[in-house]
Amino acid sequence: MDWKDRQWWPVVTPIVGITYCSAIFGPTHLPIVVEGTLLSMADYMGHLYVRTGTPEYVRHIEQGSLRTFGGHTTVIA
Repeated sequence: MDWKDRQWWPVVTPIVGITYCSAIFGPTHLPIVVEGTLLSMADYMGHLYVRTGTPEYVRHIEQGSLRTFGGHTTVIA
């Protein structure tokens, strides 16, 4: 097999692709200053990270008690 018969596109394509992707999306990870406030690009564009709900164990820990599977309450704070 000669070196001319090898297919180099499976190696070259990802290298070229990641170069273009990093050039396009790389700057979005940098913080920006808007009216004196340091923000991420996602905050500036209005993307929100919304949690669907607080897990039950976190809610009970914040209240100072944790229910076990037996139905008893254990004071932890």
